[in-house]
Amino acid sequence: GEISLKNIAEAAGMLQHCDFDIQMTLEAGVGGARADMLVTLPGGGMIPVDAKAPLTSYIKAQEAKDPEEAKKALKQLTKDVKKHIDDLVQRDYAQYAERGADFTVMYIPSEPVLAATFEAAPKLQEYAFAKRILITTPVTLLALLRTVAVYWRHEAIMDNASEIAENAQELYSRVTTFAEHLASMG
Repeated sequence: GEISLKNIAEAAGMLQHCDFDIQMTLEAGVGGARADMLVTLPGGGMIPVDAKAPLTSYIKAQEAKDPEEAKKALKQLTKDVKKHIDDLVQRDYAQYAERGADFTVMYIPSEPVLAATFEAAPKLQEYAFAKRILITTPVTLLALLRTVAVYWRHEAIMDNASEIAENAQELYSRVTTFAEHLASMG
């Protein structure tokens, strides 16, 4: 999952705004958990991303010869994903951010795994939303990171515009002073 996160951040042009070497150790009761990636936002916000690859139950479901066995494995898959959602709620990464976080991203690096999970538990996404957890896959995480990249570009444009305005004001002041000196010389 972590390698996939780096690849997606790179594809979105967000490597300079993503922290993968995170020392965000949480309280002892949570078991020293840490986010797999922090995405910094303009203005100091952040989006914690936690990768989860619940493949064991999914593979069992795909390999099952008996439909009941496959159904049981998919049920276990949804339990695994739901448990991870609940674990992320307990970790509460937002409390460790300077300006908080509106949500935590739970990244599942496989579209078919998430599709199977939602097929077995259609209301799971609503359950996650209610707990401020956004479940993503490579495609949706890429879209999210590209959106954040747009905000970073706008931030850079605004910084450049401010600098240009300051320089223009300084130039105007200097030209005015020069013109005054030139006029006084006659």
